[in-house]
Amino acid sequence: MNNLNLRFQQSLMALGIEPGNRVVIGASGGLDSTVLLHLSHEFGLDIQVAHVNYMLRDDESLEDALF
Repeated sequence: MNNLNLRFQQSLMALGIEPGNRVVIGASGGLDSTVLLHLSHEFGLDIQVAHVNYMLRDDESLEDALF
């Protein structure tokens, strides 16, 4: 397990979030959102995704929404 993954999991556990918990994650489809979803999946969370389109990058934002 890499350092980022370990620190992410430790942070969740400190908040009382455990594998199997259902969480809603607001995700734009960008790199940071994709990493957050990946780390959450690796931790074993039951993920519900709420897409957020900030319209900051014109057509690229629309492509992120499709992703």
